[in-house]
Amino acid sequence: MHPHRRLQSCDPPSLDARSTRHAQMLMRLLVQPLLHLSFFNATVSDRPDAALAVGGGVSTGAALHSCAGDLQMLESGWPVCDEDLKSLRSSDCLAYSVGIGGDFSFDDQVAERGCNVHSFDPTTRLMGAHVEHNHTNVTFHPWGLHGGDCHAANENQSFYGVMSGEMQALPQLVRRLGHERQALRVLKVDCEGCEWDALSSHASFLSDVDLLMLELHFGGDRFKMATDADVARAGSLFASLFHRNGFCLYYYHMNPAGAGDFKDYHPVLQEAGAARGAPSYEVGLRKCGKAPGTLRSVSVGKLH
Repeated sequence: MHPHRRLQSCDPPSLDARSTRHAQMLMRLLVQPLLHLSFFNATVSDRPDAALAVGGGVSTGAALHSCAGDLQMLESGWPVCDEDLKSLRSSDCLAYSVGIGGDFSFDDQVAERGCNVHSFDPTTRLMGAHVEHNHTNVTFHPWGLHGGDCHAANENQSFYGVMSGEMQALPQLVRRLGHERQALRVLKVDCEGCEWDALSSHASFLSDVDLLMLELHFGGDRFKMATDADVARAGSLFASLFHRNGFCLYYYHMNPAGAGDFKDYHPVLQEAGAARGAPSYEVGLRKCGKAPGTLRSVSVGKLH
């Protein structure tokens, strides 16, 4: 694994012209996922199995970057390219899942394919059920994810309620579990807004990742996307994903707001077309044109 530096400064990132442009490119990509084709020279597969059934309908943004084999829909709701799914059977497969939210379905399915899964969630009201979950090769830890020590002070509540578990940065989780020598090949993140700080602060972790599944959250304080610094982090994540680490989009699904029109967006995101009632997006990404290899799975996040 490449060395990872700790956060050196608590000064928030500035929203300059470059980060503004990148944040708006990310927003436009999520509102209009077919833009991915012109950005990254991907192609829409014409195979029938490339059209994904999502929420009772068909996602027109599916399979923008085709799998070499079939696209498999896991029972948990996330699709995975067949070659990536088969590679999870390697003997040293490692999985992290941060932000369970009461749903261990992805964790359990990955474990059933041979991975050792470590699941994380600091939410107080769900702690009892999470601790009681019992599945072979799935281990629960009452910890949460943040970007670094500088941002830990106000991380005491999320969309799911008060959090009483420890908050740690991704490098801290890896060191605490003794996984420094194991490259993180597959990463899954759904932590109700913590993804912006956690991934933009430690983007070098993505260099070894072949398969990345994210739920990206927008819209004000609720999802940690309210300030100029928050939008700058979104821009930094865009640059890390698509410019420095070579990911292509293979799956896309917009999750509508639970009730009413969600419209609490930063002006920079509004200008880029942030959609009313659309505060979060599920995206699956894999390295563009990368041949299937032996992957180890690190899942950070719940599924829904």
